[in-house]
Amino acid sequence: MIPSMTKVFADEGLKYSLGGMTGNTLDSHRLSEWARTEYGVGKQDELMTAMFDSYFCNEKYLGDHDVLIEAATRAGLPADAARSVLEDEGRYLQEVETEMEKARRMRVSGVPFFVVHPAEKEGEKGSSSQRPFGVSGAQPSEAFIDILEECGIDRPDDA
Repeated sequence: MIPSMTKVFADEGLKYSLGGMTGNTLDSHRLSEWARTEYGVGKQDELMTAMFDSYFCNEKYLGDHDVLIEAATRAGLPADAARSVLEDEGRYLQEVETEMEKARRMRVSGVPFFVVHPAEKEGEKGSSSQRPFGVSGAQPSEAFIDILEECGIDRPDDA
């Protein structure tokens, strides 16, 4: 697995390195939920990218609040607000626990894991054909393009 991950990262111009410390990432999930709730999914995505870079490329520990605040800052989020979330252990905890339960039901066993919701077609809202797709692990961009197309999501002009 490590050689294939190293290649996927290298193909994107990144260094893949697993030399950093691992541990409890609950605070990173709470911070991610804060970013989504307060600033939208675009900022959440920027924060997740910064956190993935910190861990997978720079061997930084995602249980360290300073690392998380730095990631928030790199994503353009306010450091003081991020610090406030991290200092209050109960903030966004229920939301994260709810998402973790959904992940257990989907049998998610690792990260990264991506959920892609099909585009709704007129008259099909809530139908069984609208079930989300789960994508486990780092995949080449072609895999995501295939899944997005299968979900009826148009490819951006610059992709």
